[in-house]
Amino acid sequence: MNKAVLAVAASMLTAAYHMLEHGVEYRDLGPLHFERDKQAQVTRLIRRLKGLGVEVSVSPAA
Repeated sequence: MNKAVLAVAASMLTAAYHMLEHGVEYRDLGPLHFERDKQAQVTRLIRRLKGLGVEVSVSPAA
């Protein structure tokens, strides 16, 4: 629980810093902000696995 509190506090401080630095008001980024392009995520994960020395073969799900 302490880690979660610290993570939220760090997030709030980061947001406050950027608001003060750029002189802007808070703006909610919305629920889709953290959704990633699926193909970009697949490419990144394949690259990461190959970097770990794993041979990767990918095929679309049925």
